[in-house]
Amino acid sequence: MALPQPRTLAFLAMPTLMALGMTSASAALAPAYERVRQLSAVMGVASEAAGLLYSTGPIDKIEAIDALTYRIWAKRCFVPVTLRIERPPADQPPMPGAPTQYRPELGKMVCP
Repeated sequence: MALPQPRTLAFLAMPTLMALGMTSASAALAPAYERVRQLSAVMGVASEAAGLLYSTGPIDKIEAIDALTYRIWAKRCFVPVTLRIERPPADQPPMPGAPTQYRPELGKMVCP
């Protein structure tokens, strides 16, 4: 029995390599989608933050400080928002692959 030629091996391996490449590319998108979920949680308290920042003006920007901390700015003042990860109740097992749930906590206005 003859051994397969190198070209034949490369041709047969190509679909597998392409599938692995597509999997790693898909996995690379997850942090971007997680950031959207975090921003959605921050926007959930934006109205309350606007009330705190009312005297300084309208909200200008939302800044990501680290993985779970944001700042909502209005001119020179900001309100920090800390995201807490919601854990499932103790009587329910965690569900693998379930999206992370965030609970935003609004801090006090700071004018540096």
